[in-house]
Amino acid sequence: MGWFLFIVVLVIILMHKTPQNKTISNGVNLKSSYHTITHSQYADRKNNEPKLKSYSKGDSVILFGYNITNSIFYTCNHKSNAPFAIDTKSNPNFNSFPAKRLGYWPNYNQISREQQGYFIKWLANGKPYIEELGYAYIYYYGLEYRALIEKKDLKEVLFEVIELVNKFSELRYGYDLIVYLTLSIKDFSPHEASYILTFFKSHEQVYMFNKAYNSIISNLSPTFQIKFYPCNFLNDDEYYNLSNRKSELLSYYFNKATEKLDKTELYTTKSQTYSYHLAMMYYYTDFSSTIRFTNVSYEAIIPSSKTRRIWNRGYEAIKIIQPIKKFDSSSDPLTEIEKLTYLPQELRKDINYSINDFDFCEKSISDIETIAYKLGFDIQDRMTLRQSIMIANACEALGYEIEPDANFVQKPYRKDSKVIIYKNPYPYEFCLNNYNAATLFTDIGYQIALEDKELLLIEIAYIKNYVEKEFHLPPSKMYRLQMRGELIVYTKEINTQETVKKLIKLTDDNGREAIAKYLISVAMADGIVKDSELRILQKIFKQLDFSEDYLNSTLSKLVDDSVDKVVVIKKAETTVKKGSKIPKYIEPEETIELKLNKEKLEKIKINTSEIHNVLQEIFADEQADIILSETNEDISADDVDNGSESNLSNLINLIIEKDHWTRNELFNIIQNRGMMLNSVIDEINELTEEQYGDFLIDEDENIYLVNTDVVNLIKNKES
Repeated sequence: MGWFLFIVVLVIILMHKTPQNKTISNGVNLKSSYHTITHSQYADRKNNEPKLKSYSKGDSVILFGYNITNSIFYTCNHKSNAPFAIDTKSNPNFNSFPAKRLGYWPNYNQISREQQGYFIKWLANGKPYIEELGYAYIYYYGLEYRALIEKKDLKEVLFEVIELVNKFSELRYGYDLIVYLTLSIKDFSPHEASYILTFFKSHEQVYMFNKAYNSIISNLSPTFQIKFYPCNFLNDDEYYNLSNRKSELLSYYFNKATEKLDKTELYTTKSQTYSYHLAMMYYYTDFSSTIRFTNVSYEAIIPSSKTRRIWNRGYEAIKIIQPIKKFDSSSDPLTEIEKLTYLPQELRKDINYSINDFDFCEKSISDIETIAYKLGFDIQDRMTLRQSIMIANACEALGYEIEPDANFVQKPYRKDSKVIIYKNPYPYEFCLNNYNAATLFTDIGYQIALEDKELLLIEIAYIKNYVEKEFHLPPSKMYRLQMRGELIVYTKEINTQETVKKLIKLTDDNGREAIAKYLISVAMADGIVKDSELRILQKIFKQLDFSEDYLNSTLSKLVDDSVDKVVVIKKAETTVKKGSKIPKYIEPEETIELKLNKEKLEKIKINTSEIHNVLQEIFADEQADIILSETNEDISADDVDNGSESNLSNLINLIIEKDHWTRNELFNIIQNRGMMLNSVIDEINELTEEQYGDFLIDEDENIYLVNTDVVNLIKNKES
């Protein structure tokens, strides 16, 4: 019986084994068997994976003969897949410097023996700054592992990362990990909070794009100051289309416009999630882990609707202004005066500012050098039109007006140019064209009135009343014209050459007649036309293409038979004896008496409405020239295409062929090339000053002189 049972059991065992073997050989149930093998291999690999041993900052470890302290790192007893673990069985070479640099995602167990030795010595030396960032990343991976995988020593890791980032500013993952850990840890001591706060504030430019920045500052400091940056309001396209200078100006306006808002007006809070993406995520498939990033919830501080309206108002106004450039064309940050200068007027009134050092009282006459010095502008003997306009605009931004205004005269100031600077008691009103037309009549009127070296109040009153009635200017502009007149009276310097040219552009006969009558009326305002006044009238009438007979007949029409004053017309000799000098002053051969009627003189009304449209066209063209000139000046060399550079170079080569040019000659040459005269001359002068240390072209009474020193430098360079 016993033998029988033994045989039965043996048969059953044999029957059980044979089908299984066949099934495997025939491929049946192979998948199930494969899973068993794979799991077994995985388990073996898991069991064979070296265990990591961690060390904290308080530990002191002798590794390969080097003492490592004050560090958070890991070791293992043989080669590991963990990129930060130091294999204690490895054989680092400490006797030679690594010949190769580390690649991306460096791994201690995959780098050369020389690189391993360099890493060990770097740890032992206290992790000083080195140019090779990869060694810092090997160490950094261990910090990530400690805080985010093991979830231990969060504070210690945070302060270690801060120390590491302070040494290696290019360790970009570290900045994000600092934010994540700061949001995650809730129990900072006052000393710890102060230390972290100092780090964030010293790296404000880095964190200006981080939406959690304000929340962190708020948590660390009960008296924090909210700051919003472009990233809080703009999408990527809008932000990158906004130049650095415009972004700088926009931030200035926004901070000024919101500085008086309390916290409830400035921002609101909203629950959000901050994500940190691990730097060593490349390795995580080898750690049997699927983690790629980790999140933390926090109360985000976001702009209120009122704050957004302020931002949008500034953005819409600033994005369309001309390119912004420092006075000295450097890349340094804009000064506050420069920011105020470029800030549109409708935004300037939204902010509070005070420049105490800039004070010229209610009214004073000064030179440009003094004004520029107070503005903080370093000027040379010669300035470009852009710089001159910037000085005028800076004065206006600080509550002053300056006359003459480079915006209107379209001519650069010189260092010793005399101007009158004043505070206008009347509110600003924009009426550019009418004001420009009125300045023409004011200038030419003062030239006539001052020609006899005796300026009378009745003459000033006549000019003022005429301009006020005919041009309908607001009080602010009339006050500006008054300041312009006072400067003319003080300096006795009137350059009306450009004024007459602008008047000559008025080709309409009726318009020129109105101008002629106005000039005669100014001369007759005191009841008498003196010989000096008559000579200047003759000169201007000739430029206006009127004959002397027309002048005399116009004078006659303004008088009647009742004699009140005598108009003295002095006739010069027609012949001079041979060999004699022509005298500067010649007594008249005869006088002609013209009878004036005061009553009729008071009733003289010159209606110049028919020429306003023509004047406005002239000044509209000139303002277009200014805008184009400013735009061209502010284009950097990188933005100029090869065709523009070639065109400018060709012009320079043409200009240096002569030692001087008339304005008409240069105007015709440059206009034929589709360019603006003033803009091109300024551009050429800026270029030659930068390359050769001086201007190539200098204007002197309608003649453009060519600097021979610069010409020689140009020719020497070409040869």
